[in-house]
Amino acid sequence: MNNNLRGLLFHIIVIIATFALSYFINLSEEVRNLIYGNMVFRIIIVILILYMYFLLGKGMTKRRAPIEDILTGNLIIFISLLSIGVAYLGLREKFLEVGPGDSYYRFFMDMFMYPELYSLKLIGFYEYLEAIIASAFVPGIIYFLSIKKSRAVIKRKKRIERNRMRINEK
Repeated sequence: MNNNLRGLLFHIIVIIATFALSYFINLSEEVRNLIYGNMVFRIIIVILILYMYFLLGKGMTKRRAPIEDILTGNLIIFISLLSIGVAYLGLREKFLEVGPGDSYYRFFMDMFMYPELYSLKLIGFYEYLEAIIASAFVPGIIYFLSIKKSRAVIKRKKRIERNRMRINEK
């Protein structure tokens, strides 16, 4: 399985985990008021979502050329931008006024981009089209950074192993 399909699968896992997280937060009014009423808790949730992408990005293959790592999230970016385009063309100026799931045009975008839109809502940037478009690139960027870090760790381990071999030869 190539990294784009693996990234899409990981994105779906993050969507399900984010749905579950928001569901459990919204079960109790006290918990909801505590979490959503405090900016620190909201930032922690956003960091948790981003960290899920980072950890899942470690499951990407590193067998390809390092230059291809930047292309890892292209499928997610393409689907996200396509769903934003459909929603925007269908709703025009009402795009930001329509709530999540209130329109057939926005339904797929709201489902597919749920982790990003939920994060934007938590930090208060949900009403900006530019922020929604920029958030489409977040999973790909995080996957790229995760793969890059994993490659650096692999290089370091190989270098340490070579040094040990040289020391043992002497």
